[in-house]
Amino acid sequence: MAIITETVRLKIRHLEQGDFDSFERMERNSEVKRYTNPNGNTTPAYILQDFKKLMGYYKSVNAPLWVWAVENDEGNFIGTGALVRSNQIYEIGYRFLPEYWGRGYGKELCRALIDYAFEELKAVKITAVACLKNQASIKILDSIMVFVKEEYNAEFADIDRHYELIRQ
Repeated sequence: MAIITETVRLKIRHLEQGDFDSFERMERNSEVKRYTNPNGNTTPAYILQDFKKLMGYYKSVNAPLWVWAVENDEGNFIGTGALVRSNQIYEIGYRFLPEYWGRGYGKELCRALIDYAFEELKAVKITAVACLKNQASIKILDSIMVFVKEEYNAEFADIDRHYELIRQ
């Protein structure tokens, strides 16, 4: 098991084949994807292809993104955390299975990803975007990042809030 970083309650690690059933359940859940990709392809074949592609990125230090499994202190797969790279700027992303919402895991994961990006990946800036209607993510990002702007998202016909942190 390749562990990327840890917190008191979480392990952020490479996805493994044994995570697929939980990953698929998360990707097929309309509540999980409501603010990120509500009309995305949720066929089992597509999700498996995506899962394998994400695992393949671990082989490249220059991958455009990394998606890692998030495991709680009981050893359960609870969701994914991601860093999407553009030069030395990284965007944070995360998803959790609904039964793990409201437990503080999102904030804990974001802090760990921020530390990892600045310390290990030498990021110069970290960004995040959340749909204004996604109040759980807005609350997390308001508490740990700097609000930059609101912008209309034509694809989702909604308002996105943009955040950033710049390396000190």
